[in-house]
Amino acid sequence: MSFDIVRKYHPQAAQLFQILSFLNPDVILIDFLQSGVNALSNDLQQVVSSRIDLARALIELEKFSLLKWGRLTKTIIIHRLVQTVIRDAMSEEERMTLYVIIANLCDESFPKA
Repeated sequence: MSFDIVRKYHPQAAQLFQILSFLNPDVILIDFLQSGVNALSNDLQQVVSSRIDLARALIELEKFSLLKWGRLTKTIIIHRLVQTVIRDAMSEEERMTLYVIIANLCDESFPKA
């Protein structure tokens, strides 16, 4: 599978994609990811915070048809079947870790007033 190639040669892009596989597949706002950046690991914080690094990661994922990146709209779209395949390949422990990351990402992006 092409995701294995991404995981081997671009581990940060693969980590980002695993997180994206738990978000709304129709539209993921890049602004959402950037506003919740503190919930991510240091490596992913660097990727998401840097326009160049984020672009490289998204281009890598797009190259393998894992997602579509709307450059003008600053959105990401992932096919539901691709998300399902990625999630099904994870261990229960990996899924639980990502659930916590997603919850923290949402908490960072939408702080209590």
